[in-house]
Amino acid sequence: MKFSDNVSIVLESGRGGNGCCSFKREKFLPKGGPDGGNGGSGGSVFILADKNTGDLSHLQHNKHLKADNGFIGRKNKCSGSNGKNLYIKVPIGTSIYDKNQGRKIQVMDVNNKVLEIVKGGKAGFGNFVFKSSTNRFPNKYTLGKSGQKVSIRLDFFYACDVGLLGRPNSGRSSFLKIVSSSKPLITSYPFATKSPDLGLMATECFDFLKLLDTPSLIKGSSAGKGLGNAFLKHLSQAKLIIHVVDMSPEDSSDPFVNYCDVEDELQIYNEEIYSKKRMVLFNKVDLIPKEIRNDTCNKIMEKISLNKKIKPLFHMFSSKEKNLPVDEIRLYISKICKETLLKI
Repeated sequence: MKFSDNVSIVLESGRGGNGCCSFKREKFLPKGGPDGGNGGSGGSVFILADKNTGDLSHLQHNKHLKADNGFIGRKNKCSGSNGKNLYIKVPIGTSIYDKNQGRKIQVMDVNNKVLEIVKGGKAGFGNFVFKSSTNRFPNKYTLGKSGQKVSIRLDFFYACDVGLLGRPNSGRSSFLKIVSSSKPLITSYPFATKSPDLGLMATECFDFLKLLDTPSLIKGSSAGKGLGNAFLKHLSQAKLIIHVVDMSPEDSSDPFVNYCDVEDELQIYNEEIYSKKRMVLFNKVDLIPKEIRNDTCNKIMEKISLNKKIKPLFHMFSSKEKNLPVDEIRLYISKICKETLLKI
């Protein structure tokens, strides 16, 4: 099923069951009095934050969700059963918005957090409730109340510590596989990553850090080219962004120009995300002729360093070789994340 991080749905609670109008009639009780029971309450609708739910794709094709109605009351003072409550599971980090008013209702930021969205309709009363000293045989009973209905929008954000950025076939998935527990799809064709991939990386300072690989960016992504730039919102909580640069593109394009294109798209999308701390990884350096390899990389480093706003740390690696300084990179990532947390 296609990944989904934004969905609009209509939620409706169940209707309350009607009360019953009944009179007790037995062999030796010809006038036993009223015995109509109350109806059952309608089911309510709840949103539940669940750590095992990865996205909102399970709600993509089910846009109207309704809890069960309450059951009607019965004779012999029997109350109707309550309608079953409806629990909708969403990933941790999902924001809930009222679609009509546009206001944020709540952020589901803790596992097993429960929020009641619409309350079930009230149950109707049976005629037994209306019995009094002046009204011994009431014919009165009430109907159950209708359930509530609301339109909401669910917006899901990954709560990642480190975000990966780059053009198609830059090697982000390979890097994620090397430094984390993730097993992303790795192919030779572009745009293989169609939805964010999450990996966990063990460090000395933290039990683990969350690394997120976003789909590829190209020039014009902000205008809808490629897979667009909507997935960049998941980098809003990242403490560090790692930009993976392909140093030997198949189309023989300039790696520095490619780097600038991606950075420009990020800046167009959100200035705050663009200003986050950066690490630049030069991938496929082994494909550059050995005699000009260092000179080529140094020239691009100098050009990138001219940007006064972004001062990244550089690393060079090849996903096909076992020379990636994994421990050094993990230590740097852990250090940046720790420094960012101390500032909060």
